[in-house]
Amino acid sequence: MVTGGFKRREEAEAAVASGDVDAVGVARGLVLDPSLPETWRKGDKEPVFPRFTTLPQGGVTAWFTMRMTDLGKDREGQEEREIGEALAEYEERDKLRVPVWKRRSAGQ
Repeated sequence: MVTGGFKRREEAEAAVASGDVDAVGVARGLVLDPSLPETWRKGDKEPVFPRFTTLPQGGVTAWFTMRMTDLGKDREGQEEREIGEALAEYEERDKLRVPVWKRRSAGQ
């Protein structure tokens, strides 16, 4: 399996067809279009990846992580979130989660 950078169906299919891999990961595409496999089967449009004017360190990962969080909580409509806003939400969320992770790793 390989993951990272697959944005279009033809890229994913070519990787598998080459015989070099058995599967490709398309997580970010799924975040943008949770029905991506069906979209691709129908031959519909490709997901539109956001373009950011600024790229703070960790910002893109934060944007996709917070979008995934929105999907998991059935919150639609956050696609227009600015990258800085996503990064701030991501960091705030982690402030709450780090103590939990530390307790768990300590066996508590």
